[in-house]
Amino acid sequence: MDQINDARLLLRCVLALQAVNLEQKAGLVLVGCNV
Repeated sequence: MDQINDARLLLRCVLALQAVNLEQKAGLVLVGCNV
């Protein structure tokens, strides 16, 4: 059971990091377009 919970937490962390990376990339694109 613990392994499953750990896997879920790890997956959440990975997805969260990917979401942050996408937001940063989108922000850079918007900044680049504005400039």
